[in-house]
Amino acid sequence: PYLKSLMDRDQAPADQRSPPLEKPFFPSGTFKEDPKASAEDVEHAARTSAMPHLTVSSQLEAEIYASALSRVYTFGPCFRAENSRTTRHLAEFWMLEPEVAFTDLDGLMNLAEGCVQHMVATVLSKCEDEMAFFAKTQDLDVESLSVLANKPFSRVSYTDAVAQLAEESERSPDRFEFNEIEWGMDLQSEHERWLAEDVFEGPVFVTDYPAS
Repeated sequence: PYLKSLMDRDQAPADQRSPPLEKPFFPSGTFKEDPKASAEDVEHAARTSAMPHLTVSSQLEAEIYASALSRVYTFGPCFRAENSRTTRHLAEFWMLEPEVAFTDLDGLMNLAEGCVQHMVATVLSKCEDEMAFFAKTQDLDVESLSVLANKPFSRVSYTDAVAQLAEESERSPDRFEFNEIEWGMDLQSEHERWLAEDVFEGPVFVTDYPAS
């Protein structure tokens, strides 16, 4: 029923889509907590000369569960040690990671959109005092969050995005620090920010990247 609701949602006009996370993936308590390596575990392993095995996420286990149950999610600490091509790379963080079987790219984008909108809408409705505090003490536009929670996310192909970036770079040579725009390049943060803030005025999915 959940995946059918996603497919029905795909066929509806963007302004009539129902949030895909109206129902939880599974009732609470369906799965027991999957233990992860804590900082204490790693320190103990180092002291005892044991080899710690850290994982990027629970993706491997979650994929197996998803193959049997159609949809699952994990939430827990993750570790990364590979080289990064972005300055926003974290070595350790907490991640919410859904795994869904029997879907396609549109279904995954719908899921990501609904997940973000559901979380933002929930925070805005249940944490009003905290949002008011952040609005006073931080650079936070609560009104923009309300728009994010309700406005459908835009979608554009990589080719179209690069074409728009190239036109803007030619029109305003000083617009981007990385101004050599060509098909096949990696989009920089400033390019993504321009597409989201100036072109689409909200979150945007960039799809159909060239094969590496």
